[in-house]
Amino acid sequence: LSNFRSYASAALVDIGYAGSAQGVLRRLVGQPLKGFYAITSERIENLKTAGLICEGWLADGVPMADHWLFEHVQAWEMFFSASHGSALDIQPNVDGIFCWTLDDNLFDPSVRRTLAAIHHGAVDCVQDFVERHQDDFLSLRFNAQHCSTPLHQFFTAPAAEDCIGLADAVFEDRFGGDVRKMAAICHPDALTLNALKQAIVWQEAAAVLSGASPNLIASVSSLPLPPNADASQITNAFIDEFNGTDILPSWCSDLYRQAFDSDGWLVPMADASHLRLVLPLTYLDDRAEASLRSIAAQHFSGLAVTILCFGNKDDQALLQMLGSIPAEVRAVASWSEVTHLMHSFAEPWVVLTDGYTMLNEEFSAEIIARIKARPRADIILVDDDWHRADDRLQQPHFKPEWSRELLLSTDYFGGVYTVRKALLDGLKSSCTTTSGWLWELALHVATKTDRIERIPRILAHRSMERYAAELGQAQNEMCRVMQHTFNKLGSNARIETPAWAIEHNRLVCQPRFPDQGPRVAIIIPTKNQHQLVKRCIDSIRTTTYQNYQIYLVDNESDDPGSLAYFESLATQGVQILRISNPADEFSYSYVNNRATEQTQGEEYLLFLNNDTEVIEPRWLSQMVGWQQLPAVGSVGARLLFPNNRVQHAGITHRLLYNVLPAPSLKCEPGDKGGYQDYLYLNRDSAAQTAACLLTPRSTFIHYGMFDEGLFAVAYNDCDYGFKLTQAGLHNVYCADAVLYHHEGYSRGIGQGNDKLSEEAAFVRKYASWSDPYYSPNLALGRTDFATQPVSTITTPIPRLKIALVTHNLEYEGAPLVLSDIGIGLHRFGIADVLVLSPKDGPLRAAYEAQGCQVLIHSNSNGVFRSNANGLESVASVAASYIEYDIDVVLANTVLCWWGIEAAAMARLPSLRIIHESEPPFTHLAEHGEACAQRGRRALALPYRVVFVADATREVFADLETNGNFAVYHNSYTANEAFNALSSVPRHQARKALDLPQDAVIGLLPGTVCERKSQIDLLHATKLLSTDTLERLLLIILGDRPSDYSTALHEHLARLESSQRNSILVLDHCPGAETYFRAADFMISTSRIEAFPRIVQEAMWFELAMVVAPVYGIKEQVQDEVSALFFPPGDAKSLAQQIERLAAEPELRHRLGVNARTTLDRFPSVDEMVWYYGRLTKEAWLSKP
Repeated sequence: LSNFRSYASAALVDIGYAGSAQGVLRRLVGQPLKGFYAITSERIENLKTAGLICEGWLADGVPMADHWLFEHVQAWEMFFSASHGSALDIQPNVDGIFCWTLDDNLFDPSVRRTLAAIHHGAVDCVQDFVERHQDDFLSLRFNAQHCSTPLHQFFTAPAAEDCIGLADAVFEDRFGGDVRKMAAICHPDALTLNALKQAIVWQEAAAVLSGASPNLIASVSSLPLPPNADASQITNAFIDEFNGTDILPSWCSDLYRQAFDSDGWLVPMADASHLRLVLPLTYLDDRAEASLRSIAAQHFSGLAVTILCFGNKDDQALLQMLGSIPAEVRAVASWSEVTHLMHSFAEPWVVLTDGYTMLNEEFSAEIIARIKARPRADIILVDDDWHRADDRLQQPHFKPEWSRELLLSTDYFGGVYTVRKALLDGLKSSCTTTSGWLWELALHVATKTDRIERIPRILAHRSMERYAAELGQAQNEMCRVMQHTFNKLGSNARIETPAWAIEHNRLVCQPRFPDQGPRVAIIIPTKNQHQLVKRCIDSIRTTTYQNYQIYLVDNESDDPGSLAYFESLATQGVQILRISNPADEFSYSYVNNRATEQTQGEEYLLFLNNDTEVIEPRWLSQMVGWQQLPAVGSVGARLLFPNNRVQHAGITHRLLYNVLPAPSLKCEPGDKGGYQDYLYLNRDSAAQTAACLLTPRSTFIHYGMFDEGLFAVAYNDCDYGFKLTQAGLHNVYCADAVLYHHEGYSRGIGQGNDKLSEEAAFVRKYASWSDPYYSPNLALGRTDFATQPVSTITTPIPRLKIALVTHNLEYEGAPLVLSDIGIGLHRFGIADVLVLSPKDGPLRAAYEAQGCQVLIHSNSNGVFRSNANGLESVASVAASYIEYDIDVVLANTVLCWWGIEAAAMARLPSLRIIHESEPPFTHLAEHGEACAQRGRRALALPYRVVFVADATREVFADLETNGNFAVYHNSYTANEAFNALSSVPRHQARKALDLPQDAVIGLLPGTVCERKSQIDLLHATKLLSTDTLERLLLIILGDRPSDYSTALHEHLARLESSQRNSILVLDHCPGAETYFRAADFMISTSRIEAFPRIVQEAMWFELAMVVAPVYGIKEQVQDEVSALFFPPGDAKSLAQQIERLAAEPELRHRLGVNARTTLDRFPSVDEMVWYYGRLTKEAWLSKP
């Protein structure tokens, strides 16, 4: 422990007086030990007084004399070693701790046991605890070579020394037991820098280990192993791999495959001779030495190094640290001398570092690869994080692509970046700090080119302590440098260091722009709402900017109080513009475009909502100042809700359900900096909200103003900003312009706020466009900029072979979705497909007709057993993966957890799709708790666990321990049968089905079962009026023999004849799509659904719907817009909605048209296939 730099996240366990631990503890005095747990602490108190820093005590002062605890000390130590991650939760109640043991009498003091029996019981306890509380573990490794008996006999006849070995293994592997902080797992003998980098992950990130999960949370060693030789071979290999393989996060492992597996694409470039790395050393310490060693560990040879020494250094000692790498040591006196020296380098590219940043071993290889892939690039950036003195990594910075405004605000290029040498000419640096020099140089070269590439991988670890040590001096000199930079850009801003930057230890420059400048037209549209308008305009009058004109746009106001107030404003210098809506339908775009035409030629336009309120009087000065910089297309403000949470901090694409834009950092605390302090930093965004949007008049007119055709109400601001970004202009988020936006906070960020046709149009227009200011390593579908690192695809990927694991091959929801994916992967040439199922079924023919292999794996039926036969069945599936040369496994539904466990055994990366919205793993309850526990463990193993609805993900949210959860809505593209029916008239479909032509038909499709709750429709039918019953026919389609079906028919028989005659119960049958064509509306009574296909089918046929809005259904349709909602199980509400649909054909038509429009918001089958194809490639890359 004392030799391993990360022992701060370890815990020591000792029972008794801690006598045996005294020597170790004395060596740790003064060091931060995360936890030391002892039953008694009499001797520990002395060490505590001497400076032992510890976090927790388990049970203080327990008497030892003749105490039964002391008799079983070894068992207790093993137990606490295995469970210390939860130990604090049970202190100091020693009695009852063993409520989880398999033998309730094991620790009864009246029962005498032999030492072997005690050891055996302790192992049972550890095993049981692991099984029941696996979420508290990162891993449990046990090397089979340490066993004196065969491994498969370990838990049936353990030897005493094996039990002690297990205790040691558990102890050694319990570094950082808090799984939610993803602390380190590393053997004490793995002391290399490489192991350190790979083993330690960010303390503050919750989602960063390899997608293929080399940190497998499985505990194969805690399960009996099968006697079968082949299965034992697989399982032992799995455990051996567990012991011998370094933990490689996905950003560290993917290049290995690209370099050596992808047809030699990168292998010929095994020479980095056109790179010269510059390493400035102001003084030599541990950090500098670590940086030197990381350079020496680069995979590719030929990298030349120049060490710049400020002062006397031992040249030979420095060169020896670099090993065989060509290097020189140059003594320099100033940074201007360094710049001059770089001109003499023969290499065309220069890698600039701060001298204290450690490089990943793949750094030079990635730079070379990017140079080859992007030969026109001039600057190459990499992602980085902070390395603390206690060897923890934190605050990963997944950078945007080139962002000029971010570079004008902070040194976002970081502690290492690569520059084409030709760009270095002309700089005369006045800096005296490394951080200042690097930022100044970045500003210099960035003025000469915009061909700036970013490698979205963590390839560098910056020193937090070294950065902070020179921060004050760097701030002062960079304010001088930035003053010069802004002057060159034509601005006379005064540069300052904001107070928050000093508090956050961040190098930041903030311009303070003058209160004079071009004239601004402030355009405020409103209809009535004079109270809002008054608050808004009164707050504007506090503005320090001195050249603006307010235009109040009266959009058909009819409230006398509002009209009177607006007239009074006209006498106070406010211009009143009266603009009516086109065709009696409100259009935000139309109103603001016409207002622009009626203003008086002001150079700048500021669109402002009537429900905003100025907080910072200098808001407009700051916005105008940024707008005056070259190539700025628009400027937005920091908007806060009245409760001071963030409403807007720029707009980022795909933060809403992966497909639509949303405000960055929305609903985050307004008094925190957010991700990388982005809330406080001026920077570029893809767009800015029109709630407060400044843009030049000429730019606005040139780019077509707001789109009145596609985006009359919503997404017009996003569309405008995206167009500017695509044209190369900057949309600047001005963090210093702060206003309240009194938009309803309860609205949140969900869909349903905007017109469906506009959402669909926006999705279609920008489906293939990626936001350059949002890293692929940040999560989609949420606004908090959470990290979710990916395996970066930078090279050609060979055609892979994927195993699709399904619980059956029936024509039903989840298997059909999987068939769309699998057949598409094969059709597009992404992968050869093997379908593995325990049962045969009709989908087999569909797969085979498209060239996919199908394997009916009868042995997999035993996977649900908790004994040795169950593990043998899983191992046989793993053997099949190996036999069929599988590269990646994709398992479908909760029931196929065993496909993931088998992939881990076969050392294969995996993906998992979850469709079920029931409480997690209730599907597995019938097979016992051990099976459910293994199903839960299998959530942490895949590269991604994809949920088909956000609501379903929320059900499983507490089980996410590896940051690998994602959401992707199921696609829908009509099949040939549906397309053929589109031209069939409704009356013809009814004639083919022998249904009445004059009836209003409601269809409730889906397998008759308790989950779908069809009996609720019978209860509602009893509440329908006689008039409705006379013209209504309700069809329940999907009956199959079952107890629930029997109950349904019993309820049906008890209805009155008029009610019973209005209901038709039909068996499940092929050609069900014809019933959709014949129906007038669809019904869903389901209590539990994820993202049902039948809703999408109803959308395609333009059917109105009445649905219980459970889980993903409310993500598919909207109440009163594309469907009518009723509370699940509420027969009265269901009856009322059916009455409406039966009586109002116009309502049915409106809902149906909107439903079909809504379908365009969701991915097509081809788009879904490409999504899973990309995940398949990333998962394959993530395998070390």
